[in-house]
Amino acid sequence: MTKKLIALLMCLCLMLGLASCQKAAEPVDALPTAVPAAEETAAEETVAEETTTEETTVVSTPADTTGLNDTDVLLTVNGEAVTWADAKPYYDSFVSQYSAYYDMSLEENVKTFQAVATENAFHEKLLMQKATELGLAPLSEEDLAAAATEADAIWEENVAYYMSMLTSEDGSAAASREQAVAYLEEQGFTKDYVYDNYSKSMVLDRLYEQVSQDVSITDADVEAEYQALVAQDKALYENDIDAYVAYNSNVDMNNMYAMYYGGEAMDYAWYRPEGFRGVKHILLSVDESLMQEYQNIQAQLEEGVAEGEEAPEVTYTQADLDNAKAAILAANQEKIDEINQRLANGEDFEALIPEYTLDSDSLYEVSLASTNYVPEFVEAAFSVDNVGDVSAPYISQFGIHIVKYMSDIPSGPIEMTEDQRAAKYDSLLTLRKDEVYTVAVEEWKAASTIEYTGLVMSYDELLEQMMAEEAAAEEAAVVEETVEETTMEETTVEETEEVAEETTEEAAE
Repeated sequence: MTKKLIALLMCLCLMLGLASCQKAAEPVDALPTAVPAAEETAAEETVAEETTTEETTVVSTPADTTGLNDTDVLLTVNGEAVTWADAKPYYDSFVSQYSAYYDMSLEENVKTFQAVATENAFHEKLLMQKATELGLAPLSEEDLAAAATEADAIWEENVAYYMSMLTSEDGSAAASREQAVAYLEEQGFTKDYVYDNYSKSMVLDRLYEQVSQDVSITDADVEAEYQALVAQDKALYENDIDAYVAYNSNVDMNNMYAMYYGGEAMDYAWYRPEGFRGVKHILLSVDESLMQEYQNIQAQLEEGVAEGEEAPEVTYTQADLDNAKAAILAANQEKIDEINQRLANGEDFEALIPEYTLDSDSLYEVSLASTNYVPEFVEAAFSVDNVGDVSAPYISQFGIHIVKYMSDIPSGPIEMTEDQRAAKYDSLLTLRKDEVYTVAVEEWKAASTIEYTGLVMSYDELLEQMMAEEAAAEEAAVVEETVEETTMEETTVEETEEVAEETTEEAAE
């Protein structure tokens, strides 16, 4: 069992598998992951529009190879049976997500996914028992009617999504709908299944809220969290501007994906090291043909000719690049001179930005370590020495930059905005509620009578097996490394003895 698989299963159980042990997600998210979540649909459609030449392939869930029947009892919780019919939806969902990465014809993988699915079914049964005990289940007729209405909406949303992916032979909407419904039902995603899952999510939502209703967060809690984050990031980045820049670049990438595909946004580092300048720039447009010529020459000089590639018809030199740069500046010289003259006459640089620039008048925080800006912009920002100085024109792929050194950006904590405080309040509240709820679930579990029938491994047994295999693998790696080192040492000794013998022989001669 590999570390990757261990990490996968921890993720499945702690994030996906035990979703019923935490606050229920939005209804669509609680459904099998073969079905798109509502918030992902728009992003996926955007991607589809951008890649219209690619065919959309709908992947079916692999056949069930577990050898279990729906009526097989896997365990009992307080005398109530958990059957394979209860665990199978979880199993199918996991297999649908991960069968591309794990060979489900291997018995060890099947058993692993069975154990994870069974753990989910067990927790669902336990929590529904507790909800019933607390009077939160069964739902009232009014709640059931509301659940049916919402389930219908979720069902139709997913049917419409798959209709957009599947094109019927005759092109009719009715035929496309029939195909979409058939596909969803083949995956076990029926209208009844949607209704059942949404009804359960209503119950589990209420259970979560009842258990965590007394949890609260104060302004002092938020401030303490902020100060802890600042202290943590100060230790990481105060003397390592490269690490600071790399981290924030990673945040940029993560947040871009989160915006398009859904997911949790990350915070930027809360402590800024020394070495940043605040700059603004005027960005002049450049004739497309002149820019293309400049970039072609620049690319050839930077990349050269790879081994095995044919030499280009035209080979450029640095003089060609200088001439192309000069041509761009010459074509814009009148405008550059006009800007310089207006600045010399005392006009405000910032007032000229909206008149000339292609960009906004944002203040950019730039350091010599910055990688999120084109190199020419960074070079221009540090080409002058004093606050208030304006650079010469620098050419990049975006145009001509004329940069003003506005200020030094002080090192130290980055102030938290009101929006960030509100977001931190919400995240802390959710975290505290989750902690309280998790403790309650563990207490309910400890007080329960749980008996496995032996048809599947328990999750605890699975983890023990994994840890034992991991320990054995690490021990084997240590032994192998020791053997290699011993072999190398013996080889070195032999070589030393050979050299000594040769030296002795030479001396004798």
